[in-house]
Amino acid sequence: MNDVVVWSCIGIILLMIECFLMPGMGILFTGFASISVSAVIFFYSEDMMGAIGTQLGYFIMFTFFWSTLLWIPLRHFYGYSAEDMYKNVVGSFVTVHQNFTKDEIGMVNWSGKMVKAKIDPTSKADDLKAKSHAKVTAIEEGIYIIKPVREDIEGFKDRATILREQEQRKAEQLAAAMEAAEQQAFNPATGITAPYNP
Repeated sequence: MNDVVVWSCIGIILLMIECFLMPGMGILFTGFASISVSAVIFFYSEDMMGAIGTQLGYFIMFTFFWSTLLWIPLRHFYGYSAEDMYKNVVGSFVTVHQNFTKDEIGMVNWSGKMVKAKIDPTSKADDLKAKSHAKVTAIEEGIYIIKPVREDIEGFKDRATILREQEQRKAEQLAAAMEAAEQQAFNPATGITAPYNP
């Protein structure tokens, strides 16, 4: 397959990953670098065809170039300084993307962005399940430190499960109150409430 097509496809795939699967992870820079390599081969140097070492050298160079060029504008685009990001993240909630244990670094979704995370060493949790929710307790070297939302004998439940259980308990209490009310009948003539006998 033509090297131009290969590098173009790699670039498009990397950009799609950045846009749809892992936004904010910096894959954007490598995507632009791949497309830049394909452009150099196509427009300026057909001698690079098949020269994998030279192509990789250009790829690294363009990755550095795009990272340097776009890093500051992207930070302003997202609207956060490092200090603001820390303040906004700590205490917020994330959704676990995939199962991972206390010894591993996993991926979580925070505000629509995929970020690296690990379980807080002080947590009783040995692992976290996909789609569960956790609270961010700190950020260390760009890695979110998280704890499960709730710990109990049944395990670690996400917020949606907790809310569903609360609503179910309220519905059960309301049904019990209505049933108790049906067991009594009010006599308007005497003003006495008596047991209901159908």
